[in-house]
Amino acid sequence: MCGIIVTNQPSVKHSSSGHLRSREHTDIGPFDANALELAIQLKDQIQAKVYAYSLGEKLATVTLRRAFAVRTDEGVLVQLDPTTLDSMGVAKLLAAAIRRTGGVDLVLCGRQGAIGMPDRWDSYAPSNQLRVSKVRDIMLSERKPFATVMPADLGFSKPPLAMIETCGLQTPPRQCQRAEFVDGQTAAEKAVKLAERILDLLPKG
Repeated sequence: MCGIIVTNQPSVKHSSSGHLRSREHTDIGPFDANALELAIQLKDQIQAKVYAYSLGEKLATVTLRRAFAVRTDEGVLVQLDPTTLDSMGVAKLLAAAIRRTGGVDLVLCGRQGAIGMPDRWDSYAPSNQLRVSKVRDIMLSERKPFATVMPADLGFSKPPLAMIETCGLQTPPRQCQRAEFVDGQTAAEKAVKLAERILDLLPKG
C-alpha cells in the first residue's frame, strides 16, 4: 500500500524547484485510506503480508503509524524532502522501494496515485472505508520499527528531475454568491418560475 498524508488546514510553501507543497500534515489521505483498508481485508482473507510505503521526512511517518494501527506488517519510509519532487518523482521512488522489497504481488494505492507498475490497482470504493483502530493496536503502532531508505539505496544518485514546473501562483477572483427562493402555490408553479428565473440569468444572445 502506498500512502500520502494530508491536512485539513495546509500551510502552502513555494519551493525553490517551483512546486507547491504543504509542510503541515496530520493524517493519511482518504483515497490511500481506501487502499489500506482493502489491503487489510485481503490480509484477513488470504493471510497476505501487508507493507506500507511512504515518502517524506518526519511527518511522513504518520502514514506508517496509521497503517501499523490497523495491523500492517511492515513499513518502508523513503526519506527525502517531498518539496523537491513532483508527483512523477514520488511515483518513481516509491516504485523503486517496492521493487527493492521483492516478492510483491499486488500494489494498492489511492485513485489519484500513479506508481506505473503492472499490478497497480485503484482501490477506491465506498465499502473500503478505513476501519477504526483498537486502542491496543494504536499503542503498539507507536513502538513498531520501520525501514528507512534513501534515494541512493534505490539506485538514484540524485532525486528524479521534475517534469512539471509551476510558473506562477495567484488568487482566483472573488465571485459574488447569492441565493434566491421562488414562490408558488404548487410544485408545478414553482418549477415553472424556477425555469423562468434560470433563463433570465443566462447570458443573452
